Amino acid sequence: MKELYYADPERREYPELPYTFVSHTIRWLIGVDADAPNNKISTLPQLPDEVPWVDVDMIPVGSKIVKVLQEDNLKTTLSNRSDSSINWEIRFYGNYAFISLNGVNHSTTVSTLNGRTISSIQTIVEGNQTSIALLP
Repeated sequence: MKELYYADPERREYPELPYTFVSHTIRWLIGVDADAPNNKISTLPQLPDEVPWVDVDMIPVGSKIVKVLQEDNLKTTLSNRSDSSINWEIRFYGNYAFISLNGVNHSTTVSTLNGRTISSIQTIVEGNQTSIALLP
């Protein structure tokens, strides 16, 4: 990613580059998919081996603000920085029977997304609370 952003100093002059860089980091690396009309956020980590973690704060989802920390495609932490709850769909690539949420195993729904198998669970993160999802 550094090469993309820093490779050509002249390209850094364009406002589209930092906007695209931040957008792609949030959407593709940490896999955030915001659905503001339904008060929902989905996460699906896609970190390359060279990037062990990504932490992004102040992500707007409608009137809500969240923070997402992805670690090694195995652990996702979502902090709801707003006063009211938000729905969270936690997704990981692979076929897993359970995802641990705040230390409690939850049965997953296994489906296919873009030709790849994903396992997911859904939860509600209350206002000003943090939840941690972890693969077994």
